[in-house]
Amino acid sequence: DPAMQLVSQGITQIISWAVSATYFTWMTGRFGATLGKQALGFKVVTEDGGKVSYLRAFGRWAADNLLSGTIYVMVIAIPVVLVIVLGVGGFDKLFEKGNEAALGGWFFALFVAAMVGGLVGAFPWWMCAFDSEKRTLHDRVCATRVIRK
Repeated sequence: DPAMQLVSQGITQIISWAVSATYFTWMTGRFGATLGKQALGFKVVTEDGGKVSYLRAFGRWAADNLLSGTIYVMVIAIPVVLVIVLGVGGFDKLFEKGNEAALGGWFFALFVAAMVGGLVGAFPWWMCAFDSEKRTLHDRVCATRVIRK
């Protein structure tokens, strides 16, 4: 049943977000870093170098996963939808009988569109490479920074 599958996927996504939010909030609020950051010798602090509160840690998770994630999905969707709407890659000829080349062109165009959208859409994370303070979008939103211990 499609409706039941949709409900199941929605519940699974909510549980996934809850587990992720709990882990990141607790680890960052309690220890100043997740296990990965600890292993690499990094720590999350406030702009002035103070300890991150649980509320700020949760806000940082939300800004990273919900805000940056939404931007990422929207930016990826734009070139993919353009490929479909404009018929780039042979989409307009896709359903003609015996036209397998159109299928390959269409998939290639979708692949390129998704890659370009993915690279551009990932700017909330790779913006730190061009930022003098090496801060991502979620660091800017939550007034945090990542430092070496």
